[in-house]
Amino acid sequence: MESWSDRDAKVEVTRPEGFLMKVALQAKVDLSPDEVYDILTAPDNASVFKGIKKVPYRKVLQDDGRGKQKVEVEQLAAWKFLMFSGSFATRLYVFQDKRRHIVEFRLARPGLMKDFAGTWRVQPFTQDAVGALFKADQPQAQNPWHSLTNTLNSYLGDRKVKATLVSLEQSLEPAVRPPKALEGLVKGIAVSQLQGLLKDLREEVPRIKAGSKKQRKQVMWLETDLQDRHSWALRGGSPMGVNRRC
Repeated sequence: MESWSDRDAKVEVTRPEGFLMKVALQAKVDLSPDEVYDILTAPDNASVFKGIKKVPYRKVLQDDGRGKQKVEVEQLAAWKFLMFSGSFATRLYVFQDKRRHIVEFRLARPGLMKDFAGTWRVQPFTQDAVGALFKADQPQAQNPWHSLTNTLNSYLGDRKVKATLVSLEQSLEPAVRPPKALEGLVKGIAVSQLQGLLKDLREEVPRIKAGSKKQRKQVMWLETDLQDRHSWALRGGSPMGVNRRC
């Protein structure tokens, strides 16, 4: 098993059978579930995730008008691990469900990968969400996700803070099995890819929060301006020039 963790995130890569690998990611992100979901499903998210070099093809195949979409997309992904680097293309079917905050994907066309499928789940960072990560018969100290509970305890002290529990469960298998000596390298690449993805996602947090703060100020300015104009109208005066900002 290959793994990586920090205070509020965990990545694990296991190989249950053959060369099929299972990838699991759990992390806390300081944005709302809607904000995280929108980043994951944005057509131009290659500008966010540095591991995606470009998206040469994207087409919405189905849209029910209520938040469910089926999208066919091709991504050219870059990878780097130690002194090794490269890129590979994947054509995927992506099933997006905005109401449930779930994104599922699977191969649309075999290529370098024989299997490449998974599910993103985005949910509020709550006691129930984190508690679901624990096995009933496993002591907290031995649970690989116990650090998230420590984060939860500190988070619950300030309920005004928005945060999301992001999880990914994925299976992947190369079309051609690499030599035995390179199996560790492939696992390392998988962990490194998710580390980079999580880093990019977290780097979006201050930018989005700054944008939200600016938007709130603009709304407050507009509300104040409208109130002032209404007051002038009631007094029979002219609102021209009132509360004009430079």
